Amino acid sequence: MKTGCIGVYGGSFDPPHLGHLLAASCALACAPIDGLLILPSAHHPLGKAPRASFDQRVAMCRATFSDLRRAEVDTLEAELGGEGYTLTLLEELRRRQPGRALRLIVGQDILNQVERWHAWEQVTRLAPPWVIGRRGASAEQDGTLQIPDVSSREIRRRLASGESVEGLVHRDVLAILARDNPYRASA
Repeated sequence: MKTGCIGVYGGSFDPPHLGHLLAASCALACAPIDGLLILPSAHHPLGKAPRASFDQRVAMCRATFSDLRRAEVDTLEAELGGEGYTLTLLEELRRRQPGRALRLIVGQDILNQVERWHAWEQVTRLAPPWVIGRRGASAEQDGTLQIPDVSSREIRRRLASGESVEGLVHRDVLAILARDNPYRASA
């Protein structure tokens, strides 16, 4: 049986960017966790419709987080199906790894949306959040670390208009996007 504490870092990752990588690095370096599960959302319960497919986002996450020794990209949410609730995901992780404590790794901007989450109070009891701040995001609670102001929305906008995203995404994601860019503007 595994013991210790695992960080749970989920999101649409559409696409994953350096802010996500820095948040994961910060969590591994500073949070009281032994490892980090990165869980791309298969179905976003708050209505976000990703431009890239689940498989594309998983591939980009694997490229982005590949250098982080104690991080693992996991497709559990797709295996679970359903509404994509964080609570369901955490309950399954607890069932699969009963000896491990869980910590939810969230960006500071999430704190402004918790009223929209399914059973947020239960989520926080099961996996107390460790909050990471980001320049340009405001919330009632300060984050532990400020990540540069970078967002998937801005990266999608740049990619759709043919602008460079170099320095904003992992170099291996740049290579993936050069081969297969789901964010190109429709002709």
